[in-house]
Amino acid sequence: MNIGILGSGIVGKTLAEGFSKKNHAVLIGSRTPAQLKDFVEKTKKVHAGTFEEAAKFGELIVVCVKGMEWESVISLARHENFSLKIVIDVTNPLVFEEENKPPHLGASYPESNGERMQKLLPQAKIIKAFNTVPATYMCNPILIEGVPDLFIVGNDPQAKQDVRKIAHEFGW
Repeated sequence: MNIGILGSGIVGKTLAEGFSKKNHAVLIGSRTPAQLKDFVEKTKKVHAGTFEEAAKFGELIVVCVKGMEWESVISLARHENFSLKIVIDVTNPLVFEEENKPPHLGASYPESNGERMQKLLPQAKIIKAFNTVPATYMCNPILIEGVPDLFIVGNDPQAKQDVRKIAHEFGW
């Protein structure tokens, strides 16, 4: 499957490597794709491009950008590139206003980032997953207690099942 990853931080890179190791074609999107040169060379399977290129490429799109930046990233990726696709939302609604100060929530009850994203992309199948997991455990969660559970939320039953299969591939 072609996977478009929007976000090139530790989470985006971790998931890009995880998908590529499972033989998916991966294009990781960034505002500055040239800065991913070393990462692309190291993985040998992952390619880098703009957010728009990654969204066009992906049959499945993963949004994993910092805090509330997802709205601007989706705008850069162009809304039409999400239509009828599964979108895994890995974001958390954190607003970082001052360095060395804790963030505050940019969305909270009764609305969530996932709901906001679904309203912005009504033709996409938004599935919330991986947002409660440290990056180091996302793609190979080996725990002494056994196989862990992954929380998966969304309103499309088939899309949730597809994301469950991906999670299972990753060891969840």
